[in-house]
Amino acid sequence: MGLQASAVDQVVLWSHIHEIFPSATDLTPTLQGLPVAGVQAEGRALGHILLTDRLAPIPAYSRYPISVLVGIAPDGAIRGVRIVEHQEPILGAGVDQAGLERFVSQYQGLPYQRSVRIGGDSNDNHQAIDGVTGATITAMVINASIMRALTLAGPALEAQP
Repeated sequence: MGLQASAVDQVVLWSHIHEIFPSATDLTPTLQGLPVAGVQAEGRALGHILLTDRLAPIPAYSRYPISVLVGIAPDGAIRGVRIVEHQEPILGAGVDQAGLERFVSQYQGLPYQRSVRIGGDSNDNHQAIDGVTGATITAMVINASIMRALTLAGPALEAQP
């Protein structure tokens, strides 16, 4: 399949893919050779996925990148974001899973080209989202990884049907 996180089991990866694209049956590589995959259901294109640690491996508080799966719909909207794997001690000790899921759910529906920042107000230049109380640096790294990965994946996403 060509798209896998460094330490993520393929069954776990597919479970996250199915949360974003429930009818997904296959992944296809992109033409640009980037680690971005097309998602299909019985030969019908559903969108694309990427793993941030494959495109933009930004070390977090733990010194390791956080693996975030981002699904992009054919119209360019972010369809879903899931934390696939991390080694962040704060996410196991001070932040509950529901808080983390609320944080990444804020990306859903945004155009993948839209700049996102944590905190403040939205304006013509960027979309503001709420951070994660108790995990400010981790939330900033997740956001930076998503934004950088989407920027790097842009040419591959735009070239695909």
